[in-house]
Amino acid sequence: MISARDVFLQLTSGPSLMDSVCDLVIRPPRSSYEMDDLGPEVFRIGDDGTERFMRHDFELENMRGMRFQCSWFKPYPARRVPCVVYCHANCGGRYDGLEALCVLREGFSLFCFDFCGSGMSEGEYISLGFYERQDLVAVAEFLTLKSDEVDGVALWGRSMGAVAAIMYAAKDSWIRCIVCDSPFASLRLLINDLVERHGGRTARVLPGMVVRGVVERIRRRVMKRASFDIDDLDSVKYARACRVPALLFHGADDDFVSPAHSERIRDAFPTPCLQQFTPGGHNDERDDDIHDLIIAFLRLYLVDKPQGAREQQALRELEAASLAVAVAASAAPDVPKSATSRPSAPAAAPAPKQPVPPASRGMRCAGAERVASSCSTTTSTTSSTSSSSSPSSSPVEGGRLYTYGVESREATPSPTAAAAAGRHCGSPAPTLSRVMAHGAPNATPEQHSTSSVASAVPTAAPARSPISKGGVDSGHRAAERQRP
Repeated sequence: MISARDVFLQLTSGPSLMDSVCDLVIRPPRSSYEMDDLGPEVFRIGDDGTERFMRHDFELENMRGMRFQCSWFKPYPARRVPCVVYCHANCGGRYDGLEALCVLREGFSLFCFDFCGSGMSEGEYISLGFYERQDLVAVAEFLTLKSDEVDGVALWGRSMGAVAAIMYAAKDSWIRCIVCDSPFASLRLLINDLVERHGGRTARVLPGMVVRGVVERIRRRVMKRASFDIDDLDSVKYARACRVPALLFHGADDDFVSPAHSERIRDAFPTPCLQQFTPGGHNDERDDDIHDLIIAFLRLYLVDKPQGAREQQALRELEAASLAVAVAASAAPDVPKSATSRPSAPAAAPAPKQPVPPASRGMRCAGAERVASSCSTTTSTTSSTSSSSSPSSSPVEGGRLYTYGVESREATPSPTAAAAAGRHCGSPAPTLSRVMAHGAPNATPEQHSTSSVASAVPTAAPARSPISKGGVDSGHRAAERQRP
C-alpha cells in the first residue's frame, strides 16, 4: 500500500507540478501587443463625436530602478479631471485597460500601464501584487506632481491588479476609492487551490499535512526565483488596514480564483465595501450592468464626495442597485459562453444603439439612478460627420480619424490583438471592436507624436488647440514610436 510520504515524493520529485504552479505564480504567458493596438494618440468620443481626447505614452521608474511603460488617456486640451488608474491582471497589460475607456465619457481620465514583468515593461517575473504595489507608488508620485490635471484618483484592478490595489490602499489613503475585480484572499490559499487542480485526484485526497508540504516547496522555489515570500501576499490582512471605500465584484463561475476569496476580503474591510457577483468566469468580459455600477461608484467618491449621513444614504442606494443587477442577472436566460465573450474581430456593422436608461438594465433604484445619472448613455457615435468630411472642412486631406465607442463600424484588429483575446489567466483583452474609424485627421506629427522617455516626468502636454469643441477633430497622423 502506498503511503502519504510516497505520494508526496511522487508529486514533488518531478518538475511538472512544481514548475507549472510556479510559472502560474511568477511567469505566466506574457502579454504581447503592438503600440498600434492601443489605438490613435488623438481621438474623439461621445454621442456627437465632439469630445476630444489624447493618449500620452511615456515611462516611469519604480524604487527598484525598473522602468515600466505607461499610457495616459486624458482630455484634449488638458484640463483638471479625476483620474482612474487601471491595474491589469497577471497575463495582461495596459492594452487591457481599453476595457475601462468608458470612464472617459464620464469626465475622468484613464491611466494604464504595464506592471514590471508584464507587457513592454522591464522585468522577468511578476509577483501577483507584492512588487506591483511599488509600481503603483511610482504612478501615485507622478500623478501628485500633475495636480493641474488630476482632481482625485481611484484604482481599478483586476485579479493581480486588484490585489496590488488593495495592498497599496492599505498604506496610502491618498486615493479616493478602489474597484477590485476577482482578487484572491491570499496567495497561499490560491496555491493550495492550484495544487489540488494540477495534482488531480491524487492531490485532492492527500492529507492536509502533505499538501502543506507541497506548498512549502513551491514557496521556497518562488523565493529563489523571484525573491518574495508568498505568505506576504495576504489580501485579507491588507484589507483590514484599508481606509478607503471599495467595490468588489467577482465572476460567479470563476474556476481560477474562487468567489469565496472575494467574500473573505469583503468581510475584512473596515470601510464601506460593496460586493457584486456577475455571470461569467475569471477571464470573461464584464457586462454593461457591472460597468454602470463601477461608474456610479466612481462618481460617488470622485465627484459627489458625500460625507456622513449623505454617504451612507448614497451607499444604500447603490447597494440596492447592485442587488437589482443580481436579481436581473439571475432571472436572465442562460447564454452560451461563446456568445458573451468578446470577439477577436468585429462583425458586420450593426445599427447604432439607442441610449438605454439604467432602470431597464438593473439600475432600478431611483436614488441610485441619481448617483449614476451619467451612466445612462451607451455610446453610439454617428458616422455622418466624418464620412461626409470634404476638403473644404478639413485643412488636411486623407488619413483616418478614430473614435472610441461601444459600436463597431469598420475597425480591424491586428493579429496580435486577436491572439491576445484568448489569453489564459488574464483580464479579457478588449479588441478593436471598441474602435471606430472615420474622417480625416489634420494634425502634424510635431503636435501629437509621443515617444517613451526615461525620466519620471513625461514630455509636456500639447498646447491648447485652436479648434473649438464641435469642430473637425485634429486626429492623428501615424508617427514612428520608440519601442522600449
